[in-house]
Amino acid sequence: MKGPQSDSAVHKQTRRKPVKSCAFCRQRKLKCDHQRPLCSSCRARGLSSCVYALNKFEDCAGPVTPDPVPSNVPELLDNSRIVASLLRQVTSLQEQLAEKNRLLDYGSGSAGSHTADNSPQGIVSKPWNPLNKFYYFQCKGSGRRILYGPTSFRTNLHNHRFGFGEKYEQIWAKIKVERNKWKQSHPGSSSLQELLNIEDEHTPNTRSLIQEVCASLPSFETCVDLINTFFDPVYSQLFLVNKVLDKHKIMHDFHSSFIPTNEELLPDGGRRIVFLVPSTKKNYYKIGVILMILSWNLFHRDTPTAITKFIVYLTGQSTGKTFFIERAQLLFLSSYYFKTFVQNVDDTHTINTISLLVSTALSLGLDRDIALIYKGQENVVGSIKSLRNLWYSIVFLDLESSFRLGRPLMLSHIDLDYETAETAEVEDDDYIEKLKKFIKLTRPFQRQAMAKRGIPQLEMFCDKIIDFVETCLPPVGDFLNKKKFNNISFYDVQILSLALEMIMGFNNLRFSVMEELCPQVKATNLQSGMYTFALLKALGDRCFELDQKYFPQMIGDGYKYLPPYLTLLTNLSGGLFARTTSIISAILYCHLTMFENNDFIFVKNVNKFKWDLSTLKPPKRMLKVPLLAAINKYKEISDAWMNPKDEVKRQIGMRSYGFVITKHMYFTVRTVLDKALEYRKMAENSWASQLNANPDHSAVQTREMSPSPANQTEQGVEPPVSYRFHSPELDLLLTNQMQNDLASIDGSTSGSDTVQVKGLCTEKEAEMLQMITDEFWQSYNSGWEELVNNPGTIPLLDSN
Repeated sequence: MKGPQSDSAVHKQTRRKPVKSCAFCRQRKLKCDHQRPLCSSCRARGLSSCVYALNKFEDCAGPVTPDPVPSNVPELLDNSRIVASLLRQVTSLQEQLAEKNRLLDYGSGSAGSHTADNSPQGIVSKPWNPLNKFYYFQCKGSGRRILYGPTSFRTNLHNHRFGFGEKYEQIWAKIKVERNKWKQSHPGSSSLQELLNIEDEHTPNTRSLIQEVCASLPSFETCVDLINTFFDPVYSQLFLVNKVLDKHKIMHDFHSSFIPTNEELLPDGGRRIVFLVPSTKKNYYKIGVILMILSWNLFHRDTPTAITKFIVYLTGQSTGKTFFIERAQLLFLSSYYFKTFVQNVDDTHTINTISLLVSTALSLGLDRDIALIYKGQENVVGSIKSLRNLWYSIVFLDLESSFRLGRPLMLSHIDLDYETAETAEVEDDDYIEKLKKFIKLTRPFQRQAMAKRGIPQLEMFCDKIIDFVETCLPPVGDFLNKKKFNNISFYDVQILSLALEMIMGFNNLRFSVMEELCPQVKATNLQSGMYTFALLKALGDRCFELDQKYFPQMIGDGYKYLPPYLTLLTNLSGGLFARTTSIISAILYCHLTMFENNDFIFVKNVNKFKWDLSTLKPPKRMLKVPLLAAINKYKEISDAWMNPKDEVKRQIGMRSYGFVITKHMYFTVRTVLDKALEYRKMAENSWASQLNANPDHSAVQTREMSPSPANQTEQGVEPPVSYRFHSPELDLLLTNQMQNDLASIDGSTSGSDTVQVKGLCTEKEAEMLQMITDEFWQSYNSGWEELVNNPGTIPLLDSN
């Protein structure tokens, strides 16, 4: 029988492999490259640092069972346990940090968090994002389908829960007839031109597409002049896209690829271009970039069919042999060309091009440290500065398209903070610095809005964007001052335009989806909306003056498209007017058709209410804006934009499909709003007449202004009427209303507005307001049905 083992046998240590992996990789059984201070696996998961064992034989990833130690050194055992405990805590904190970084893409709100049913105990998941179910699926009779997400203005327009969207659809069906007539009389306005080119007959006496392109080009000397004009500082406000190109490289590419002949001269005395020569490996994208410059500067909307085919052919190439810097530049110019010349109220025409642009940019490594990767290659790719401008412009384009269409960002996870010694040598323009700050601020907002889980903090989004606008851009009031606005760059307008769209869009989601009907939401939307209308008016006036100065030959009737600066206006404004007018009209319609808080809109003095458009933050007094004052201001500013007094401006506007479609939309929402206002006024006046006819009441009606045409406002809006009645019932209602108004101004509002009549003191009050409400809806529904069922169409506000 064997005796007991000796202490040396009990405490015999086994040989262990050295621990080289970090704690996170070892616990997750991931491959670790042992880089310090951060391995690639931890970097990809957003961790801030790696934890490595101090002793290479320690296990830092999990519970450490130290080797048995002699009993005469217990302090070593205690120290090992302490180290193991600390390492476990560090690992746990790292995991929590990584999880928080990951969930940043899925919403930041912690309210409503819950433990998932199928999750391990203690694991907390985010609630479902309510915006995820807010979308609009457009189905065309032709078979086309497209899904618009929560941040698209179309989604808000067609899903308004107070009935506004339904009314809009009914009127739009009638106005669409007029729009189609306009399209038939302007065949060049169709956005189907790329598809229609398939049906074109092949040009005779040509052997290739390149020969067709050469036949479409102006003389060699004219092309040189056009390229110089494209980069001329005089036109820096017109050709905003030239910052992504290097002029010296473009001129070199032109002289090496566009081959003229000395034997055949064109009527202007210039040499004809007879051949296009690509560089090595068939890099036709260099030629494509120059053709896009000519399209911007010479052809405008009338780009020859051969050039359009050539660009489409290059865009659609799928081979891996096409990853040139010039391909990214071509796709970027094509995207902005569509946004500028193929006007639309959103970015649906650029979805495919931007998708290709993003994948190309990533394949070219533009998301990395450009200054380091492309160091020493400037003679081939152009200046490092132009490449950085291209990258940040692509990121901005992705953000803009994502927000307008309500789609996830295509560039979902990128690092905009690469800083190396090479990067420090590149001095970015002031505009690029502002652009970087804006996209770094707002991209996480869009990610959270589009996430499946998490409650987006929409109010915080709006506050942060407003703070950015008022601290990083010129004072917002300067944009409305003609003298000061002339000194502001259109690059700033480009950023401000998207910022306003995001403020309006996010804030409106609080109203439409989150059902936040508080005065602050309405006041913020009204303030931002009125400022937007005023900005568009100022921007249109400035562009018109620039066209008169530099392109007077395009102002007259001999030119069938918008002149260059007004064309640029359609790019700068994008879908801003369409989004703003749909949101403002929906809010006003909601409050016109709701008789909440004893609110009689035609008994208030609205003439003394002044709008302060020097800020985007609504002042405290705007928490209870008189509804009629908001309607009158909305009509005043928007009518000045849609129906300018200048006959020349009206005629020029009708050349643009983008302007025409926006004008049709504006008239649609105005029809819905005006009808609600008309029958609201009839209901209140009817009740006032009943009170006047009641012998028990001594009623006196006074008008603040005469309704005669001589005293009407310049915009044709009838001055408001003020009724004052010596009626106990109505006096009580108005007294309560005044108290509510004062409470709102003092910031002491409580509760939220609802469709039901509320805030009443007596049963008699409730009965009176319910009678007014019933009379309104009876008249409104009857009048609306008559309008919709009228067999005729509804003409535009201005048929010119």
